[in-house]
Amino acid sequence: MAQTLTVDIEAWYKKYLPLVFRRCRIMLRSDDDAFDAAQDVFVRALRARHIHGAYPSTLLYTIATRVCLNRLRSRQRHAGDDSGELFDETAFPVADASFDEAEARLVTETIMRQTSEETRALLYMYFVDGMSLEETGRILGLSASGVRKRIVKFRERMEKHG
Repeated sequence: MAQTLTVDIEAWYKKYLPLVFRRCRIMLRSDDDAFDAAQDVFVRALRARHIHGAYPSTLLYTIATRVCLNRLRSRQRHAGDDSGELFDETAFPVADASFDEAEARLVTETIMRQTSEETRALLYMYFVDGMSLEETGRILGLSASGVRKRIVKFRERMEKHG
């Protein structure tokens, strides 16, 4: 049975704001948006009052990821187009963008849109943040094996379309 903790949100804010802000800035690509999102993360933690678990950094990181994904999804809905402003998990710098690379990016973007929020977060944590299978699993409440299976399944989907 999980232990219920009473949260000292002010202490968490002082200690973990840099971690939460960095996560939000990477995903939202804007200091102003990241600061607003970081505030939302702590408001959500405050509203919870009693939180299960012993890792506040893990909890806040997870909340930050979900807050940012929700904001990006909302931006996309309100923008009504793919203006390029949105966070793109597939946008990695390339020296020469050939037709094949552009086509691969389009396929990847299409598959990512059809992938669940949790799997997108998992892929981001593992491939972009460089977290281990265990770290990623701990944040998302999965086993390392469960993380590995989702990565393999995603790769299979990519290969089928590639």
